[in-house]
Amino acid sequence: MKKVFLLSLLAATGCASILQGNVQKISVRLQPDVPGKCHLAQRSVSPQNFAVPAEINVSRSYYPFDISCTPDIAKMNVTPGQARVYSDVSSLGYTGAIASVGVGTIVDTATGDAFDYPSQITVKIGETTEIGRDHMNDNVEFDK
Repeated sequence: MKKVFLLSLLAATGCASILQGNVQKISVRLQPDVPGKCHLAQRSVSPQNFAVPAEINVSRSYYPFDISCTPDIAKMNVTPGQARVYSDVSSLGYTGAIASVGVGTIVDTATGDAFDYPSQITVKIGETTEIGRDHMNDNVEFDK
């Protein structure tokens, strides 16, 4: 009876939803390695302002998020660093597709739980960079 309940729970929800949830902790720092202030903008989530270096929580999502950072230095005309950070399918996202015969994939994808962002984000002062972008997430901007 216990096995039937667990299997039905697994089929009704996604593996990633159960095991990792919809929030991910990431580490953010600047290059050069100096303290600074950052602003994170993520689709459908309130913006975050925080001091770096820092560990922050972001909502897992299919969509990228943007970080803009300024160093805490007394120089004038310092150009902020900007990064667009892309997610990729997590190993639990793939596991959910297999274990729940696809039902979990629908749940995990809809909630964003099937995705992971890179755990270490380095924002380069004076540059605009893309982090985590590859051929698997090239079309992420398509439906915006």
